[in-house]
Amino acid sequence: MQHPLYANFGAADWAGSVFCMTLPQRMPFSIAAEDYFRQAMTSRDFAISPYEISKTNSQAIINPGVPGC
Repeated sequence: MQHPLYANFGAADWAGSVFCMTLPQRMPFSIAAEDYFRQAMTSRDFAISPYEISKTNSQAIINPGVPGC
């Protein structure tokens, strides 16, 4: 792993459907119900999740949300 500081990277569309991830995921995968995603989409600004443990790889994570153009 080139960047062990990062657990995963991904991108989602405006509806919250994840369309790419660096780690394999079961598709379809959605983050639409996540508070940080809804906050980022509502405010059209950066938002961040609380500290949590990843269900995918059991690493400690925080999830940033940055709306696109």
